Amino acid sequence: KLNKEFGKFNTITKRYNFYDFAILDINFIIEFNGNIYHANPKIYSASDVPRFRGNKLTAEEIWKTDEKKYENAANLGYEILVIWEQDYLNDKHKIIADIIHIIKDRYDKRVPD
Repeated sequence: KLNKEFGKFNTITKRYNFYDFAILDINFIIEFNGNIYHANPKIYSASDVPRFRGNKLTAEEIWKTDEKKYENAANLGYEILVIWEQDYLNDKHKIIADIIHIIKDRYDKRVPD
C-alpha cells in the first residue's frame, strides 16, 4: 500500500524523527541516505563539512544525529535498514532483491495476530 514518511517522537532528543519508509505490521523501517546529506562515510571523513544548503555540521555530527534516530527506532521495536545512495546507484537490482528478501523473511517469521 502507499507509504509516506513515518514519524515517531524521540524522548531523548525531544523531537520527532521521520523515517523514509515503514512497514508497520512487521516493525521494519527503510532509510535511504543520500551521500551528501547524510555524509556517506565512504566519501567523507569525520571532520568534513558536506556542502549542502545551510549545513554547518561536520560529518561526525551528522552521523551522531542519524545514530540517535536509528536508536530511537530500535528502542521502539523497529528493525531499520539503511541504504546508501552510492550503494543503490552501484547495484540497484541487488539492493532491491535484498530488500524483498528481508521483507519476505520478516513476514514469514512474524507471529499472527
